Amino acid sequence: MIQEANSSASGGPQAQTYEGGAFHPAFPNGRATGMLMVGSLAINFTGKAGELELPLAGLEITLGGASDRIVFFKHPSLPETTVHTADHEILKVSVFAERPELAAQVARVRGKKRSTVAVWMTVLGVILALVVGLFAARDPMVNAVTRQIPPEWEVQLGEAAFTSMTSGNPPIEDASLDRQLEALTGPLLKGIGEQPYPFQFHIVEDNTINAFALPGGHVVIHSELILKAKSAEEVAGVLAHEIAHVTKRHSVRNVVKSSGMYFLFQFFLGDVSDLVGVLTSNARYLLNQKFSRDYEREADDTGWDYLIKADVNPRGMITFFETLAHEHDDNPVAAVQESLSFMSTHPATSERIARLEEKAKALPKDRQYQGFDLNFAEFQNSLRAKLKKEVVPEKPAVKSNSGTKQ
Repeated sequence: MIQEANSSASGGPQAQTYEGGAFHPAFPNGRATGMLMVGSLAINFTGKAGELELPLAGLEITLGGASDRIVFFKHPSLPETTVHTADHEILKVSVFAERPELAAQVARVRGKKRSTVAVWMTVLGVILALVVGLFAARDPMVNAVTRQIPPEWEVQLGEAAFTSMTSGNPPIEDASLDRQLEALTGPLLKGIGEQPYPFQFHIVEDNTINAFALPGGHVVIHSELILKAKSAEEVAGVLAHEIAHVTKRHSVRNVVKSSGMYFLFQFFLGDVSDLVGVLTSNARYLLNQKFSRDYEREADDTGWDYLIKADVNPRGMITFFETLAHEHDDNPVAAVQESLSFMSTHPATSERIARLEEKAKALPKDRQYQGFDLNFAEFQNSLRAKLKKEVVPEKPAVKSNSGTKQ
């Protein structure tokens, strides 16, 4: 802070004062705070502990302290005396410019100050570049670490998570229903080819439209999803998406990514033992985690490819999303509370439909697809018969086109 002061014996009229301090053996603990005033012949310090005066002739001006933020004044004739201030405005006092030897020192001090700022800006720039570089390399590092994790550990992790989540709502057990579900899932698994995961599909009674996959191959389908679907191809589209979450190892990649950069470096260097412990202790967490939109889009694209490889019409994936959108239009409150739980962690329905429509345009116009050896309407009725809660269909069941050329 700069204040106007009256003239002093050495300061001249209207001299300016600056908050600062001084070092001298006569002061308590060798230091004191007070005000600095630059006059025409000397620089004076005044504080409660006493007063000091340094002649301008032969005065030495330097920078010091943290980040060179303090201006120090010393004189060879008074080696035990130093005055200082953090107010760099003092360097603009006209009497310094009027004395060539002091003007040269002020120029050096200002040059050092600029150099210090430049150094700090460079350091900050390097740090920022490193941070940006680390984040840019994060996904490749996550993928590299994930590749070090044996699929067998994923299977064990998925088993633990599956046991935890089904303890209160076990899957529906029925041999006939399982055979009908296998008629739908079998062609999908055959189409994707050999995988290190023993896929298992389960239906649980739940009135929300949802399905999810656990690491290692467990895929859980809510009963309401099957009952709301209009064809086997729509359910196949959902299952292909969930299978892709498993084959692309999205759950494990999520855990690896959330473990932090320190652990990520440690795992990247080859120590995955701690990571296995992290995965094992987070089995319950896997049930509640949300995939990023990039992972969801990757699952859509990979699932689409799986459907084509399995000779299943991939447009069922599109019509399923249209079914969800229709549910939302018919009953927006129920849709938000119940029907759209499948979409809670996914990109917007309209966005996904638009992306998949673009992919559909690239398909051959005359392409024919093999249907499923499944009467989808009978499959839905079989499921209804197994539900504990009575379900009355709003409309008569429509026989699926599955099993015929489309």
